[in-house]
Amino acid sequence: MANLQGNTAGERIRLARISKNLTLAAVARQAGIAETYLPRLEQGHYQPTIDTLTRLAKALSVSLP
Repeated sequence: MANLQGNTAGERIRLARISKNLTLAAVARQAGIAETYLPRLEQGHYQPTIDTLTRLAKALSVSLP
């Protein structure tokens, strides 16, 4: 099992995405967000809203803490 204990929301999203071998494009499409937004979120440039976190969690098949 992958360690998904990143320090920021973006790190945790990136770790979950990589552990499931999903591309940025695939996750962005499933979550209904812009493909250009996701890498910036993962890098910590943006803080996701609760709505965005919920959609990303669903796209990644993970639960929110």
